Order: sequence, then C-alpha cells, then structure tokens
Amino acid sequence: MHESNATDMRRGLQIVLVLVLAVTAHASPALSVLDFGAAADASTDDTAAFQRALDEAGKTGAKVIIPPGRYLLAGHLNIPEAVTLKGSFDAPARTHFTEGKLERERGTILLTTAGRGNQHAEPFITLNRASHLSGVIIFYPEQDETNIAEYPWCIRGHGDNCTITNVLMINPYLGVDFGTFPAGRHYINGLYGQPLKLGLFIDKCLDVGRVENVHFWPFWNYGDNLRKYVESNATAFKIAKTDWQYMSNCFALGYAVGFHFTEVNDGPGNVVLTQCGSDIGPLAVKVDASQSHAGIAFLNGQFMAGVDIAESNTGPVKFTNCGFWGVGDTDTHIRIRGSGHVTFNASHFAWWGQVNRESPAIIAESGGLTVSACEFLDEGDFRQHIRLARDVEAAAIFGNRFRSQPQIDNQSEGEVQIGLNVAAKSPGIIRALDEGDPDRVAALWSRRLAQGPLDTFPINIRLASAQALIGSKHQALRTQLLESIAQSPGLEGNAAFVHRAKDELALDAGDNPSRPTLIATRHNTGAQSVNFPPTDPELRTQAAITWDDDALYFAATVHESAMDKLRAIETRQDGRIWTDDSVEIFLSPRRMTHGYLQLIINSAGAHYDGIGTMRTTNAQAWNASPRIKTIRQGDHWIIDLRITWGDLGVPPPRAGDTWAVDIRRWRHAGGTAQYASWSAAAPLIGATHHPEAFGYLKFE
Repeated sequence: MHESNATDMRRGLQIVLVLVLAVTAHASPALSVLDFGAAADASTDDTAAFQRALDEAGKTGAKVIIPPGRYLLAGHLNIPEAVTLKGSFDAPARTHFTEGKLERERGTILLTTAGRGNQHAEPFITLNRASHLSGVIIFYPEQDETNIAEYPWCIRGHGDNCTITNVLMINPYLGVDFGTFPAGRHYINGLYGQPLKLGLFIDKCLDVGRVENVHFWPFWNYGDNLRKYVESNATAFKIAKTDWQYMSNCFALGYAVGFHFTEVNDGPGNVVLTQCGSDIGPLAVKVDASQSHAGIAFLNGQFMAGVDIAESNTGPVKFTNCGFWGVGDTDTHIRIRGSGHVTFNASHFAWWGQVNRESPAIIAESGGLTVSACEFLDEGDFRQHIRLARDVEAAAIFGNRFRSQPQIDNQSEGEVQIGLNVAAKSPGIIRALDEGDPDRVAALWSRRLAQGPLDTFPINIRLASAQALIGSKHQALRTQLLESIAQSPGLEGNAAFVHRAKDELALDAGDNPSRPTLIATRHNTGAQSVNFPPTDPELRTQAAITWDDDALYFAATVHESAMDKLRAIETRQDGRIWTDDSVEIFLSPRRMTHGYLQLIINSAGAHYDGIGTMRTTNAQAWNASPRIKTIRQGDHWIIDLRITWGDLGVPPPRAGDTWAVDIRRWRHAGGTAQYASWSAAAPLIGATHHPEAFGYLKFE
C-alpha cells in the first residue's frame, strides 16, 4: 500500500472515531426504572418509581427501560413528550393456555389495579406528543371473568405522533383511546389483547393515522361467561372522525361488533382497511356514518358474520376480494340502508339463511348497490340471493356466479341493471340423482368412465351416486365409487348422508332393521354404515344416524373380542367416561372452527356432555338429557341414543344442511387404551378435538 494512501486511511478513521465519540457524548442515555426504586416483585407499588424515571427522561427525551419482571402499578403513568417507555419484548407477546393468572409468563409485565369500578377515571397510561410505549404485557389481576368490573382506558393518546408497538393488553376493560383528545399521525404496530368492552377508539384525527398488526383474541380466557359477555357487549374497533386512516392486518374474534364506523362530535371519517377481518361474532361491520366523499374501503377482508349499513350513512362503502360466511343464526349477510353506495367486487358469500332459509344474502333497502364478479356459494333452488327494495336508487348486478339459479328480487323504482350472471346448471348425473333413477345414474357413469378415472370427478357427485345405487342392480359400480372415495386424501373422503326417518323410532338397541344407516366413505366400502379402520379388527365399529322433527337418533355396534373385560366403571354424568370402553360423538352444527358439542357414552349407558372450544371442553356448559340404551350381545355391545333438537340447542335440519361431525371409539378391554376415529383427517393432521378435522354429514 502506498504511504499516502495509508496516511489518508488513518486520517479517515480518526475523523469517524471523533464523530462517533461526539454523537455518543451528546446521546441521551437510557434510564432504568430499577435505578429509580422499582422493586419488580409484583407486590410493591412501583408507580412512583416509574414516574420518577419518566419525569427525568422528559428533561432530555430519553428512553426509559423496564427490565423483565412483574411490576405492580396501583396508580397512573404519564409518559412525557418525546419519551419512550420500553419493556423487554421486540414482538407482541402471547399468553400460555393457563388459568388466566399469567403464572407461566416471562418478560416485562405491568400489573395494574388503578381505577377499578370507574371507566371515566384517569387512564392507566397517558401518551403525550411523540411519546412511545413498547414491549410490555399489561394485566389487570383483579379483573374477574365471572363478574366483569369497569376500568378506565388502559392507554390514552393526547397529542400528535403517539406510538404503540409490541404491546399485549391481556384483559383491559377499555383498550386504547386515540379519540378523546386529538392524536393525529398516530402509529400502532403489534397491539394484541382481549379488551372486554372496547378495543381501539379513534376520533379527532386530523392527519393520517396508521394502525397495523392488531389482534384482539382470547389471550386471557375463553370461558363461557366471558365469551358471552364479549359477544353481547364489546366492540373491537370504533372509528369516528379521521382524515385518512390506514389499517392493515387488524383482526378480532368473538366481539358483538368487529368494526364500528360512526361519528361523535367532529363528524365521520374515511378509512382504508387491508387484510382486516372479524371472526365468530353477531356483527362484523357496522357503518353508522362515513365521509360522503371518501367513505370506507375493505380489501382482502374476511367476515363472520354480518354487515349493517345504517340509515344515517351517506358515504361509499366498498368490499373488494372479501369473504363472508355465517355463524349459526346468520340469515342475511348484508343489510343496506342510507343514501351511500355499497360495492362488492370479487367477493364470495356462504352459509346464509341459517334460520330462515329463504332470507337473501344481501338486502338493499335504499341507496345504491353494485355486485360484480362475486360468487354465491350456497346451493339449493330455495336460496335467495339479492333483494332490492323500492327505495333503492340505483343497482348494478353483473358478472356473478351463483351455485343455484339466481334469485334476485327487484322491487326497486330506481335504475337497475342486471346481466351477464351465470348459474350452476345440473349436469345429467345430478338431474338423474334428483329424479332418483339409479339406472340412469349408472348409464351416465358408464359414459363418464370412458372419459377418465373416477378421481377426476367431484367427490360429492361420486358420494351421492353411491348412495343412489344402494339396493340397485349396480352394486359393482357402487363399490367402485366408494373405493375411489376411500382413497381420497385428507378431508375429501370424510362425508356421508343422513336420511330422514320415515316413521317414529323407538329406542331398541339396534334391533330395528328399518332404521336408515350411513353409507361407508372409506375403509370397508361394502358396508351399510360408517366403519372404523379394519386394519385393527379389535377396533371394528359401525355407527348409524337418522333424524326426524323431534330428535337426532344414533346407533353404534361396537365389536369386542374380550367382552368379559369390558370396562364400565364410571356411572355419573360428566365423569371420566372416556376412561371406559366408550364411543364419542362430536357435533358441530354450525361448522365453526372453534366450537362443538361432545357426547361420550360408555357400555353401561353413562354419559358425558360438554361444549368444546379452541382450548377445552366445558362439561358445565351443556347438560343434555338424552335417552340412552345399551346392551351386550355375544361379541359386541350396542348403543342406542335419542337426543332432541332442544337438547342440542339447534332447530331440526333442513334437507341439504351439512354438519361437521366425528365418531370415535375408546377401547380399554385389551388392557391398554386404544382409539379410532371415523374422520380420516383427525389422525392425518394430528388434531382430534378440532372441528376442522371432523368429517361431514349431509342431511337428506
């Protein structure tokens, strides 16, 4: 290296070192709450120590660090202008499945007791202009899920550029308030929690606010009382006056209202929401008001269930590439009033008309409506799709796909254009199935088999065809169809039909030969009932289901080579029935991913009943009174069950309804616990108590 080059390099390094030292000398060092007297022992009130550190940081705009630990804060914190209060988390924390006491949590945890019983009291934490809260868990240890107490806001913004990142509010009554005082250009990223009354409130935002990666979910508890309280009383997002609000990846589960757009004293707002959704709640989106020139726009959203546009709304509301599906009592997905125009583009609708099957998916009472490039997934000629009332001023319905004949009730006196829509037409086999003609079904399949292998045709058509061929002269074809279904991977083979009973059924422990049964959909394809895996003959089991207007009927024949060792110790209701030789029935009438009914019956006729959620099964939440009869015969034992629709908490099914179900057997007579599931998906994905792994029953 030339000497001149080396000299220049040394001079450059000296300059850099001087600059680094100069910056370091003038940088505000971070302060620790421990240096100001915080005990972090979960019992000493650390409020004063925290505030001393914050006040000191406020003199220079320094950062205050909260090392991992549990800090009891019985008072309120005020974060000064330009100060950051930072805990140990660099990403949102989540809770373990514990008893809701945070006994297994680590990191920075703030335990607040301030303001119990008064939601109008001073907030727990106040952010001022350009201040920042980050990296903490906030928990209310005195909150009681069985008797919800009011608390004031957990976090409030007062001034522009307030920021929240990577914060988990486990169980606040009121979450984040960016609306009581102006809080423009606010920024939220990584806010998780289970707010019990209101999650996020935005108002008085006069410059663009940004909210992303918000997840309101049962981080604290999903017990029956708390779930019902939140589903009846809580709103996840409430948005009023905001001039341009950007929201992305915002999600809520189990709230009475997911997204509520309204006005308070300063007028409505306009909001763009990308990849946002509301799951398992009675109302996903409620629009009382939006700015008439800008309105509300959802892109790539998912909603379960319901959108309500109020008479007071004047702005445009748009949904693009969104999905809408119903909960158990969803009749209508969309109800439109007001003078604004509502648009649905490239979206899909499913599971409406749950109570009144003739309810349309979309009802427009006034204003305007555009529905284009959308898909209506529910089948059945009774399905109603769109209703336009007299006061609808304008509507355009075009380029959509309907899985049944389009039913568009146009009563509008305004300008309406309807066209270029397509409907699912019944191919020949489906028409033959509708007509109940097995010979015609067999003839059409002969033609189709010349076109390609069976597994290239829809599994639902194969299944329906196999059902239609029962008792006909085409048993070879029926076996061929069933074998193709049995070889289908994953969930696709998990389906069967449930026939309606033609006469009154008595409990007879399986002696009634006229009782309809299910066809097999895998494993033993020649049977006339659902069969468990034949690979282990000790687990061989058949089950049958039928129904009428009064009840659901279930029968099972459980084969057992060691009848003298049959285990039937439990005799009380809701005992540990699964520790005996028993059969479990899982029913999810609403096909919800987080809910099901569980019924277990042992060979002595004792039963367990409970309601399952994503975390556990609650035996206290469901107390049914089924009629059960069991009998032991030679090398098998039999269960006969009758349970009313009232006990199940649902109305009788309609033809075409589909439930998610599974049937499982526990065997203990062999000396070790053995287990078999009808659903092919349960063992496939390793999930046994998840409705998404259940099979499906279609009521005929």
